[in-house]
Amino acid sequence: MAKDCGDERDWLTARPSRVVGWVLGALAVLVGVALAVLTCKWCSLPFFDAVLAMAELAVSLFLRAALGMDLGNSDMVYKASMVFSYHAGIQVACLLSVLAIHMHLHFHPEALSRRVLALTVSRVLSVCLAAMVIVGVALMFDERVPFAGTGIRLIQVSMFAIVLACIVLGAAVMRTSKCTAADYYHRHYAAFGTLLFFLALWAAFMGVRTLVPLQSPARDTRHEAVFYILGYGPLLIAGAAMVILKAPLLFNFDLASRWHKR
Repeated sequence: MAKDCGDERDWLTARPSRVVGWVLGALAVLVGVALAVLTCKWCSLPFFDAVLAMAELAVSLFLRAALGMDLGNSDMVYKASMVFSYHAGIQVACLLSVLAIHMHLHFHPEALSRRVLALTVSRVLSVCLAAMVIVGVALMFDERVPFAGTGIRLIQVSMFAIVLACIVLGAAVMRTSKCTAADYYHRHYAAFGTLLFFLALWAAFMGVRTLVPLQSPARDTRHEAVFYILGYGPLLIAGAAMVILKAPLLFNFDLASRWHKR
């Protein structure tokens, strides 16, 4: 897959490990199934975004494993793997924006009339980011060099936009946290902060790595290990954290308050 196409095309510089791809993909499936069970059990519909994110992460990892086994059209498989990976992060970002809106409305019920508008804006922005990623990947590998540059810059803008969104959401939730003194709400903020940190780490890495030239020593075989750790690890950890912290229950505020009192 490594091709001398210039630094504006993010080609592979080493063959992906099929073992790592299958193992991490299976782990993503397990986390996704656990999240789906908890989401259905506690009727926390926003977390279906997280379930979809884990499914996309699993597909991306399985496709990378297929690259290591020379299965199918390697160019198309690689591009599809990239799109699924990027979109998984966008789904998590969308989930966190929805959770931030729900937390704000929980403490500011007078703003309920703006709920539909806020949620609509959140969804529209996530769709725009997804479109930027899809178009970016398509243009990145176009044979016409100017379009390749446009493609990788779309990827960079979308990833750094997620980092900026994490900062904005973090500031908004910190401001909201001053409205309550209830001790058990601290778990909500801790869970939200944990998810926000891993999403920001993932987006920052995925954006910065596109700035590293293909010929750089940082693109040697060690880069593949770093890519799995920081390109997939943060999202997998975020998904596992949702399960461990029972996030679908925590952010269903009516159920969470009754569960806490038991």
